[in-house]
Formats: sequence, structure tokens, C-alpha cells
Amino acid sequence: MKPPVFLVGSPRSGTTITLQLLAAHEELGWISQHQHVRPEVPAISTLNRLYDLPGLGDSLYYEVTQGRKCFPEKIRYYLPEPVEPWGFWGHHLEDFLWDRDGEDPPRRRTPEDVDSREIDCVRDTVQAVLRYQGKPRLLSKYTDFPRIRYLKRVFPDAVFVHVRRDGRAAAASYHRKLVTGAFERAWEKREWWIEGWPEPWQNVWRTRYEDPLTFAAFQWGTFVRGIVEEATHLEKQCFCEVRYEDIMTNPERSLEDILGSIGLKKSPSMASFIERVELESRNHKWRERYSPAEKERLEKCVQICLQDL
Repeated sequence: MKPPVFLVGSPRSGTTITLQLLAAHEELGWISQHQHVRPEVPAISTLNRLYDLPGLGDSLYYEVTQGRKCFPEKIRYYLPEPVEPWGFWGHHLEDFLWDRDGEDPPRRRTPEDVDSREIDCVRDTVQAVLRYQGKPRLLSKYTDFPRIRYLKRVFPDAVFVHVRRDGRAAAASYHRKLVTGAFERAWEKREWWIEGWPEPWQNVWRTRYEDPLTFAAFQWGTFVRGIVEEATHLEKQCFCEVRYEDIMTNPERSLEDILGSIGLKKSPSMASFIERVELESRNHKWRERYSPAEKERLEKCVQICLQDL
């Protein structure tokens, strides 16, 4: 099995669109929503071969990933698309997920959190998934805590790509998900999440703020800080960082840089997808959404986080 590629980052940093862009590459296999729901059935990944159909696959992939309504709902349901597959990894790796209702505080996973039985099982499953897709290499993504050293124990040659976005924009988008209820129970479980922050940040938030917007800012800082720190344990060829802003303004160059860092050549299918997809940076939205006082609070908290990065 060739080295898998993991996209990492804080939530709302652009990992989803980056996943969609890279997943169009002919040599990369990926986990669909169907494999996420049925992680114990690798054969479901055969559906991904639809996008290899000559003259049709590229257009089909574009229509599905960009939410077009050109298919009846009954057909649309079966068409696979790349997702953040918590169900897949959680099924095969016992400690991949956190128990938000448990007594243990959130912490970074370590190599000691995975045993040889799990390693053999998940590696065999990934190989089967790739075999059913007819692809030589896995691409996946996850957000929040880094899990880099943990996954290096499972996949020693894995490559990690950190998608990093302006902290103000990422935190504002995270905040919006909090207040709309899309991030189920994140705010309700804030006391649990906060235990994973650096203690000085906890003290600042509890004494000065205690509101969802600044909570989102420190969440962003905690996740990015963890990724940056764990990346120091990696060889240079096993880690690269790409800016969301660069992907939005110059996707061809940004994707070419990523491909170079993970040892892949340019892809006709990926180039076709980039030409069709409409990319637009949404970093301006936080400035339009908040009052001057809210923007000041947000910027102060992000600046505190940046001092430790």
C-alpha cells in the first residue's frame, strides 16, 4: 500500500473543498458516505468506480460534489462523494473518537492508544477499499485534534497536509455552526472541550469572555496549535501546509504544490474539475457579520492563540 494522505485542520478551514479537489485525482481512492455508514463492508467502495467512466466520470463527479440537482433523488442517494469519515475510522480504531459524555478530558491521541490488532485490521480494510476502487493510494480527512503521531503508528509512511485558514474567518464560521445547531452539542459540551485548551487560554476565557464567539476562536487555536506541534515530529517529506486563501485564489498552483509534496503528478481529471468548480474565498464574511465590539473580541482571542503558534 502506498503512503496514505491525510488532510488535517481545524473545522471550517477549507478541508472539505480541498478533499473534493484532490479526490478528483485518478490515483487517489477515498471514503464515501456509504463506506462511512457501512465501514465493515469494503465492497461498497466499488461505487466510486463510476467516476472512472470515460467521457462521463468527470462530469458526474462534478455534479455530485457541487450539489447539482440534475439527478432524481433516488439516484442521487447512491452516488458516492468524499466525506469526513468519522464512522469508518471510529469503527476500526477504538480510540480515534472521543467520548464527550465520559469522564476523561479531551487529549491528543498517542501511539500507545492503538494496538497491533487494530493496526492489522484497519490496514487490511484500507487495502480492500482501495482494491475495490481500483486505486493505489488513500486520501482521507479529519478535523479538530491532530492525531498525527497516533496515525503514524498505524501508517508509518503517511503524509499529512494541513489546510490552514485565517483564524478570524475559521472561528467565525465555527461560531455560526454553533449558534445554528449544526455542530451538535459543541457549545453544550464546552466545559469538556475547554479542558483540552492550554491552561492560560482557559483562564483568559473564563475571566474575560465566556461567550460562543470567543469559544470558537480558542477552539481554532487549540486545534491548529496541536497540529503544528505534532508536525515537528515528522520528516519534512511527510508534512506540508497549504493556505485556504491560496487555494481559493490560485487553485492550480496550490494543488500542484500539494501534489509535489505527496509525490504525485498533475492529473487531467483534477484539472478538469478545477476548471469547472466555482471557488470563492469567504474570509470577508466575518467582517460583515459582527459588530465592532464582537470583531474586537474575536481578533484579540485569535491574537492570543497566534502568540503560541
